[in-house]
Amino acid sequence: MVPIVIRIQRYYYYYLGALFPRFSKYLFWKTFTTVSRRKFKPHHLQYLEKASRHDLVFKGFKIARYKFGHGEKRILIVHGQNGLAVDFRSAIDALVEKGFAVEAIDLPGHGHSSGNTNNMLLSSELVRHLHTQNKYYAILGHSLGASAAFYCFGHAKYTLPVLPKLVLMGMHDKTEDFFIEYKNLLQIPSSIYEYSVREIEKSMGFNLKEDMNAHHFIPLAGVDQVLIVHDEQDTIADLDGMKLLASNWSCAVLFTGDHGGHYHHYKHPMVIEKLLHWL
Repeated sequence: MVPIVIRIQRYYYYYLGALFPRFSKYLFWKTFTTVSRRKFKPHHLQYLEKASRHDLVFKGFKIARYKFGHGEKRILIVHGQNGLAVDFRSAIDALVEKGFAVEAIDLPGHGHSSGNTNNMLLSSELVRHLHTQNKYYAILGHSLGASAAFYCFGHAKYTLPVLPKLVLMGMHDKTEDFFIEYKNLLQIPSSIYEYSVREIEKSMGFNLKEDMNAHHFIPLAGVDQVLIVHDEQDTIADLDGMKLLASNWSCAVLFTGDHGGHYHHYKHPMVIEKLLHWL
């Protein structure tokens, strides 16, 4: 059954959206960026006791940052929308066992971080800030976190410290796909959707089709090697788009398989084994 909040918004867009275009744009962006914060389970909190906390303040948000291990090579892990740093505990344990130092963050509005909103540009700026300060050996991002890491370098154009290894898991090759998902979910008429996107682009200072299309940034500035991990059963992010991206990217390795779908493949033993071998 469709949640009542979605049904109300569908009714509004269909009958009233064109009458109040500015509010329609506000409502679309608010819905698009509001985080559905997941609650920690007891075993999540127990696991995080293993980490040392080194929180930071970024653009008014308190960002929870967890550190594991003490190796020389440092790896940053960035989860996706509505995810948690602790979701990657299987990968974290394996990486620490191999001698890496791992940092994992809760994005704004997630986990122990403050706020209730987040978007890809904000996440990308956060990744840029952290890499500038810490000069990671590798960054691993999943879904929105993968896009944040990708565009962090794509928009920086060689102004960041070189990153030896980048891992992109379950990434959308076009950020526009996120917007279209919400358009379809809320059944927004095309005229209202197109107006909302134009106004959001003006206020945020980006062009959705040009600045958020990964194919326009290949080869990616400042990244030496790339591992693209995508599940064959992923119904959220388009596998064909990432296959095309990998085929045009000489330093990229594509790893696919049936490993549990978009929200589970990063936990799969075969994916973790591939990750360790590649790193």
